[in-house]
Parts: sequence; C-alpha cells; structure tokens
Amino acid sequence: MEGGDVLEYLFYNTIGSIIVSIIGSYRKIGGGKAFLISFILNSIIGFVIVILSKSLKDSEDEKQIQEESINLQREAIEEQRKMNQKTDASNMTEQLERLAKLKKEGILNEEEFQKAKKKLID
Repeated sequence: MEGGDVLEYLFYNTIGSIIVSIIGSYRKIGGGKAFLISFILNSIIGFVIVILSKSLKDSEDEKQIQEESINLQREAIEEQRKMNQKTDASNMTEQLERLAKLKKEGILNEEEFQKAKKKLID
C-alpha cells in the first residue's frame, strides 16, 4: 500500500467507526467500545458486532422482568410463611385442646398436663 492509500483507508475507517459508535451509543455495548472495535477490526465487522449486541431498551426490559420475578418470589415466600404460622398456631391449639380433654377425662393428672403443655409451648 502506498502512503495515500493508507491515509484514505484510515480516513474511511475512522468515518465508519464514528458512525458505528453513534449506533453503539443506543445499544448496551456503548459508543466507546463500538468505536474501538470497529476501528481496530474494521467498520463492517464493528457494525455487525454492534447490531448483535442488545439494545438498551431490551436490557432495561430484561432487568424489569427480573425485578418483577424476584418480587413475586418474595411475595410467595411471605405467603407461605404466613400459612405455616397459621398452621402451627392451629396445630398447637388442637393439641392443647386434646391435652385439656385428657386431663378432664382423668387420663392425665395436673402435673402430667402441665409438663405436656410446657413441652408443647416450648
């Protein structure tokens, strides 16, 4: 290549890289990276890489979907926790009622009832 050919190549490559960087600034790759890639490799290759990168809107939508998914998971965990607490309280109430019934029927004396009740509560 002659000196004039090299300068012409650099000129057109720089112009192409600037155009690619403008397009890249609207994508996740960013304008600076797009410029460097297209200048070092070639404007056409840089353009292809930029087009294949995700757009900023797609990235934002993806992030929003992930946040919504996390929120739904947290809500489901909280709901399950509440249900478990209700079940535990219900089971304890039923067991205390059974102990009281056994005491009333004379199967358990006061000391046995208090020990069983303490064990259940703790």
